[in-house]
Amino acid sequence: MYQSASEVIRAGLRLLKIQKAPKPRFMVSSMDGLEKKLLVGIRQLDRGEGIPGEVVAKQLRGRAEVRRKRSG
Repeated sequence: MYQSASEVIRAGLRLLKIQKAPKPRFMVSSMDGLEKKLLVGIRQLDRGEGIPGEVVAKQLRGRAEVRRKRSG
């Protein structure tokens, strides 16, 4: 267990930092892996499964606004 209140606080801050760390949408370990992921995405777009550009732009603006508000 913890020996002091400051250890508890430090542990909590570490957890918050980990939780707030950006999480990659996908990971690849090689160029071959990247190529496979890209081909999957291209096939999805060819089937019409993409997200309209206006929707993506709106989502990105919203995320940027949240980051601006958080950073002060």
